[in-house]
Amino acid sequence: MRDTLIKSWIIALALLPGMAAAQSSREEAWRWCARQDTAISRQTQIAGCSWLIDSGQETPQYQAIAFYSRGIARAALNDQSGAMHDYTEAIRADPQNTTSFNLRGLLRAAQGDRTGAISDYTEAIRLNPQAADAFNNRGFARNAEGDRLGAIADYNEAIRLNPQFALAFNNRGFAKAGQGDREGAIIDYNEAIRLNPQFALAFNNRGASRAWQGDRASAIADYNEAIRLNPRLAIAFDNRGRVRADEGDRDGAIADYT
Repeated sequence: MRDTLIKSWIIALALLPGMAAAQSSREEAWRWCARQDTAISRQTQIAGCSWLIDSGQETPQYQAIAFYSRGIARAALNDQSGAMHDYTEAIRADPQNTTSFNLRGLLRAAQGDRTGAISDYTEAIRLNPQAADAFNNRGFARNAEGDRLGAIADYNEAIRLNPQFALAFNNRGFAKAGQGDREGAIIDYNEAIRLNPQFALAFNNRGASRAWQGDRASAIADYNEAIRLNPRLAIAFDNRGRVRADEGDRDGAIADYT
């Protein structure tokens, strides 16, 4: 991890003279930091954000944006320690910034600290009760903790705030399935798929609920579509293999498992 941080700073130092030579000052740094063009590499994004942070020219609110933007870049490079540092510094710079709490919550959840994640999401919601993403994220963490009622309540609110939120419908369906409400789950997966027909995971999840209901043909059709949309979705292969095995299609099952 330390080597990753050192490498990022070396790259940043190498890039900064280029900024000066091109007379690219604060505006160019913000273009890099905000990654306004996807061709901008994560290392370049880090360089731009670092320039802004170190310049001493930014207000606390803009410092927070630079910190959490750098954190996003570091997280994308799998530098979780650096990302956590930046999200925390963003909160220190501007304790009213909802995005910083939400991002830190996501990272904490990825690290297995669901209690810390829920705390961050709750603070994000307190700061902005219209933050549908924060409700969805807290719901996901609560469901992982086994609090399905709390999770569904959060998903309900996320959907109320954003009725086009396909991910929240999918997640609520997953929580309902965990309660044994397969029909309710399928209704939510249907809506997630209607909103986003490319949503491979929703097809996989609907297939799982259909398999539980004994509708193997429909389950396999859903798994097929999930795999077509995302050929790397391992869980869909595993689930299809199970259904094929139940149907006596051993060759098909073995092909899916391998």
